[in-house]
Amino acid sequence: MDAGGGARQLSSAFRGLHCARTLAAAGVLALCLVARAGAAPEAAPHVNTIDYWVAAVPVSWNIVPNGHDAIEGMKVPLTDSVIQTVVYRRFTENWRSRLRTRQRGLRKA
Repeated sequence: MDAGGGARQLSSAFRGLHCARTLAAAGVLALCLVARAGAAPEAAPHVNTIDYWVAAVPVSWNIVPNGHDAIEGMKVPLTDSVIQTVVYRRFTENWRSRLRTRQRGLRKA
């Protein structure tokens, strides 16, 4: 095989061998798939389904609560620091009422 500037091509014998290997691999794969499809289905393990009721709730969010730009120290007006966004909240079944958010602070070691 010439990787340089020559115009030589692979011999037809090598191409035939490559084709035979590809077909053999495809045949083995097909046999495995047929054997797997014909096997008896395994019994599914018993699992419990847990439902979570979550909704995206629109809120006003102050992205600069201290009123100062942390990089340049400039004062940021309240009108420029409050945006409208959504947060995800937990609800009871069928979104009847909102559940309290659990506080996840630092844990004592």
